[in-house]
Amino acid sequence: MKKLACILLIFIFVTVGIISCDTVDSNTPSDQITSIRTDSTRYFANLQSVVPVITIQNNTDKPIFFPTSAGFNSNPFEVEKRVDGEWTFAYTPFLQLTSSPPLVIEPDSVLIRDFPIFLPSLLREGRISEINGSYRLKLGLYESVNVQRLSGELLPRNERISNTFEIVE
Repeated sequence: MKKLACILLIFIFVTVGIISCDTVDSNTPSDQITSIRTDSTRYFANLQSVVPVITIQNNTDKPIFFPTSAGFNSNPFEVEKRVDGEWTFAYTPFLQLTSSPPLVIEPDSVLIRDFPIFLPSLLREGRISEINGSYRLKLGLYESVNVQRLSGELLPRNERISNTFEIVE
């Protein structure tokens, strides 16, 4: 009886492991360095802000770096909005100029972070005229960094762009 129970448990663990590996592998093209996904494709602007939760997956065999302060030569993230068929800068959060080290996303691992978008700032900065529309995030992800100089080599732009999401009032 114990042997049968052990065999059954092993079968379940192997089956679950195979299914979960297939699911992860099939969501991301094999030639893509990163996968950046929001937790939703639609956010409702019923408060002062919306807070997408982003999953950044490193599909390489090298670490990638995500700065958490404004000291680097690229903001941690910018919000872009599609206006007349073109992606245009819409917003970047205010961040203190500090020298905190970037977060490291190890090979084949994931970083999950929230990215608050303060809605009044979208309109105040004057680059867009209304909240409703299609958005995406452009992240400051680096393939190498020099922490002392707060600089580094950014990943290619297409590897730093999230999926598109809607914000509706």
